[in-house]
Amino acid sequence: LENVFWIHCLKYRLYDNYLPPHECATHKIVALLHIGVGNLMSLSLPWLHIDTILLDMDGTLLDLRFDNYFKNNDNVSISVFYKNFKNHIELVNSNGYTWINVDKSNVMGVELEGRKSITKNFEFRANLTLVKSQTEFVRNRIEFSDGPKVYIPEDTVKRSMFGQAPYIINTIVSYNSDSLGLIATLSYNRQGRRVVIASANPSVPDVYELPRNMFDFKISKTLGNHFTIHFTMKDILNTP
Repeated sequence: LENVFWIHCLKYRLYDNYLPPHECATHKIVALLHIGVGNLMSLSLPWLHIDTILLDMDGTLLDLRFDNYFKNNDNVSISVFYKNFKNHIELVNSNGYTWINVDKSNVMGVELEGRKSITKNFEFRANLTLVKSQTEFVRNRIEFSDGPKVYIPEDTVKRSMFGQAPYIINTIVSYNSDSLGLIATLSYNRQGRRVVIASANPSVPDVYELPRNMFDFKISKTLGNHFTIHFTMKDILNTP
């Protein structure tokens, strides 16, 4: 083992006001765009015309990581992590679509990643993340009276965290030639089934995004000292 060394890293962080107020709006916009470009593109979402106040999300992160680097620049690492969240934001169908805070959520898992040189110009990178997540979601019935809206609790369900896949696979094969000024990459991505719209109605199921095998290709070529051209193909197989 004289040609390797280990890095041991233990991190503990307590997030106070994990998402500042202005980032709550950003979170909403990003999630909405994700829904729009997926299989739900044809859905017309009847957003609730009510005032929704989103609280800052607080959380705790515990992360233990081991990295192993070789002299030829190959590396492998493994990490285990635990996170818990308060006021996690979810997109919910409750007689219309709105964003709400969920009181309790937690995530735990393991991540494996590595890099391997195949030849002088080719290399392979891979990342595998296995995750177990849980959310305690209180289904509420919204009633309107002469004053503000009132939430009436109906039941509590435990399910996977909104937007969190149970596994994520990423692999990249890349070619790099400094003499040609050329970089080409072929990447593969797959995520497990995840909740994209939660339901506040016991008779209406949650909406899930199913796994997809995504292949992307990108090639870059430098032109002189100041210009670079790129060509990108996303979802080569046009996976449904």
